[in-house]
Amino acid sequence: MPKRDKISTEESQQSIDTETIAQPDQSLQFLSSWNAELIRFYAHRYQEYGMLPLRLLSCSTLADMQRLQGEFLQQLVVDYRDEAATLSKIAGEPDQQSGTSLASDYAAGLQKAQRDAAVIIEEGKAQAARIVASAEEQANRLTDLPEEQEKKLA
Repeated sequence: MPKRDKISTEESQQSIDTETIAQPDQSLQFLSSWNAELIRFYAHRYQEYGMLPLRLLSCSTLADMQRLQGEFLQQLVVDYRDEAATLSKIAGEPDQQSGTSLASDYAAGLQKAQRDAAVIIEEGKAQAARIVASAEEQANRLTDLPEEQEKKLA
């Protein structure tokens, strides 16, 4: 019995798809880049948040405080907009091995899913038509039986 297990393990190892092995590397590289960028961004924003109270202490008038808060909020919007663009770029970068980007892979996957769904829907419609036709045929047979019995009795 252990010999058989060894053979099935070897057979399963031989049937492993090489694309499946390559995908974790691509995913890990993407996640690594994505997370490193988020860490950099959050560190920058936390630093800005940390400096805000110190800057507010340097204000001598209410107008200075309002100006500083306005500048802070404007910079916040710019930082988040830039970060969104950077993350979008990371998601759109082509993989060095496959030459495709995560975004295009995702889009291709969605399109394939839509095509598969359309095929399943058409198959479902065809199956429904067969079921209706079979039910109508069965109903016709049942209504034809009393007429045949009446002819026999007459």
